[in-house]
Amino acid sequence: MGSLDGKVAIVTGASRGLGKDIAMSLAREGASVVIAARTFDEGESKIAGSLAHTQQLIQDAGGTVSAVRCDVSNEDDIAAAVKHTIDTFGRIDILVNNAGILIPGTAMELQARHWALIFRVNVNGPFAFCRAVIPHLKEVGGGHIINISSRGAIFPGPGPYTEVS
Repeated sequence: MGSLDGKVAIVTGASRGLGKDIAMSLAREGASVVIAARTFDEGESKIAGSLAHTQQLIQDAGGTVSAVRCDVSNEDDIAAAVKHTIDTFGRIDILVNNAGILIPGTAMELQARHWALIFRVNVNGPFAFCRAVIPHLKEVGGGHIINISSRGAIFPGPGPYTEVS
C-alpha cells in the first residue's frame, strides 16, 4: 500500500522531464494519475518524450494512469482534462502544474508573440488549471496544488547591477 492510495492526481507537462518523474512517483505511491501534455506520441515534437511513453512506464511499473492531450494555454483543453479525470477516476485530489516553456533570447531578440506565448503557458495556464480544479478539491474536502517554476522566476537579488551593453 502506498501513501497515496485512493488519491487522484493530474500532472501537466508529463510527457518528459520533471513532469514525467513526478507522475511516476505519484503512481508509485498509489495515486491514480492523469498525465497531460501537448505531445501524445513520439515524433510530434522535436524534443524526445511523449505521454504514450510516460503512460507505458507507469503501467509497466504497475501504476494506474490515463493520458490526455492538453495545451495549458487553452482553457477548453484544461476543462476537457479535468472532465476526463472526473469521468475516469471520479475525483481530483492533487494538481501538479508543471507544464512550461522557455524560448531563449534577450528582451531585444524575443518576438512579442513568443513573450505572449510564454506568459499564456507559464502564468495563465497554471492559474486557469487551478480555477478549473479548485471546485473539485472543495467537493472532496481539500487537496493539494503544486506549482512548479524555473530558476527564471528567482529574483536576482539586491543590486547594484552592471549595465548590459
